[in-house]
Amino acid sequence: MNTIISKTKKFTLLADLGTITVPNSYSAMTRLKKFREKYYGNILPDENNLINFLRGIKRFPNPSHAIKRGDKLRVRAFRQVVGGETTAKERMAFLDTKKAIYIGSPGLVIVFEQKRKILPKDFQYISFDRERYLLIDSRGSHRMLFIKDYPGGDFSLSFIHFKTELYADQAFFCFNKI
Repeated sequence: MNTIISKTKKFTLLADLGTITVPNSYSAMTRLKKFREKYYGNILPDENNLINFLRGIKRFPNPSHAIKRGDKLRVRAFRQVVGGETTAKERMAFLDTKKAIYIGSPGLVIVFEQKRKILPKDFQYISFDRERYLLIDSRGSHRMLFIKDYPGGDFSLSFIHFKTELYADQAFFCFNKI
């Protein structure tokens, strides 16, 4: 007999990261570009991912929940606790139970800059957004930016398809307004 696991039993808290504050220098139009410029030397040499990143930063639409300078957000990272894969939609349904707001890649970048030292290592981190607010690649697929943080201090950036299967090493952020 197959057991059905509820959406709230598939995921557990990985880390409570506390509060982030959207910096006074924040600009939705330039945030990813500034991030690339600041950390370019620390990005692991994966030429295809870097090229995709550089192409993508000019084509991100606004997130479904626009953040502004001075906003304070509670941030938690969750991880999958069941075997196999889950989907972005399953994870977002879980986030809906937490009354999360969706801010996409701007949230990912701000958390990385402010909380990197306390992020558990060896996970890929995703900040979800509604599908219609994601980058659309040259093939018409919706894509999400993720960051993988390695124990030695390096990290990598890449894009994954919104409809791809997600695994236990792909953690995700939950943002709540304070």
